Amino acid sequence: MLTIFTLKLDTHTGRVYAGAMRIDKEKVKRQMKKRQIRRFAHLAEMLGVRRATLSEWFNGRPFASASLQALVTALDCTPNDVLVWDETQPAHESTG
Repeated sequence: MLTIFTLKLDTHTGRVYAGAMRIDKEKVKRQMKKRQIRRFAHLAEMLGVRRATLSEWFNGRPFASASLQALVTALDCTPNDVLVWDETQPAHESTG
């Protein structure tokens, strides 16, 4: 399973934030609308997963890279069109 962890530097405060990428429900909905896919159940069927699996992805559960590839292929979009960065707590203070 895949969870994409990242670090982000706030150039104004010098803080480094840890975060993770997750599949964003609203972004997916926008892509579905463009492709005239009206129901998450239909998208799940296209991907060969349960509707509950989509919900798990939207709630930040890890997903297989093949699942992300299948999702962006079904929606004819890029990973940036469906992923969002979730920020957590600052990783540390900059001493610079």
